[in-house]
Amino acid sequence: MDNLTPMNTAELMDRAIHVYKKSFWKQVLFAGIYYGISIMASWVLSGFFMLVITIVLAATITQGVATTAVSTIIVSVTVAVVIGMFWLAISQTGHIILSKQAFLGERVKLMPKPLFKISLRVLGTIFAQALAILPFAGIVVLFYAALSASFPTAIWVFVLSAFIFIFIFYMYFHIFSLAIAVSVFERKTFFWAIARSWQLIQGEYWKTLGSRILWLLASSMIWMTYYGVIVFLILGAEFLSNTFNLGVGWAVLFGIAVFVFGLLAIAVYFAVAPLDGVFHTSMYFNQRIKKEGLDIELKLLELERELNNVN
Repeated sequence: MDNLTPMNTAELMDRAIHVYKKSFWKQVLFAGIYYGISIMASWVLSGFFMLVITIVLAATITQGVATTAVSTIIVSVTVAVVIGMFWLAISQTGHIILSKQAFLGERVKLMPKPLFKISLRVLGTIFAQALAILPFAGIVVLFYAALSASFPTAIWVFVLSAFIFIFIFYMYFHIFSLAIAVSVFERKTFFWAIARSWQLIQGEYWKTLGSRILWLLASSMIWMTYYGVIVFLILGAEFLSNTFNLGVGWAVLFGIAVFVFGLLAIAVYFAVAPLDGVFHTSMYFNQRIKKEGLDIELKLLELERELNNVN
């Protein structure tokens, strides 16, 4: 087990990067498998839902039963949202479990057995987060409705207020930013996970918020660097093609290059997908180490295992 001590912001980010590097290939492989299945499943499900809606609308036109059509569409959309949230829960759970193994110095396993069982708890927490966001969303909607009625042409007011609301939302969401990690590690779900998240953050709200913002900026720079290189290569190839009129052969090569760069963009997405889970796992354990002495508990468990192995 790696050395477990309370960390400041710089040390926390260093530890998160260490966790990311240590679990990198397993994280990328998990993301590739997961999103590959997700894409195929989304095609099948979207086709199924479109077929159902089309059949119901056709029946509505011929029979005039509008209530049935509306009800079917609402049910279909609700089911699609629930399925989408469950797939999100699986993704978050997988990356967090892999990050936990790397953080604690364990062997990183690609597909942990309780993945789907834990994902159900995480799904409940995601629902709770969505419900907790609703009051904030309602305030924003009412604000913009009043703003559009009073200042319909003041575009700069809309833009400025949008940036302000985004920052306020980030501050508000930070209260339950550790809720998913809590669901994964502590068998808590729904609003109990949100309350536990606030318990871990309470007393260090601004410090942990600053750490999250710094990590967001760092991960955004990684993302923009990767994609910036890909976009630069594509634009450069297109510029050469248009400037020097290199003919059909070059057009074919350019098409192949765009396809390859597209595959690289997908690979980059797989590489950056774990970053959120990596950081929140590291922050979760750091908060528990600082506030609850988790490092002592883990070292005692490790010592007990070593004694059992000797005996």
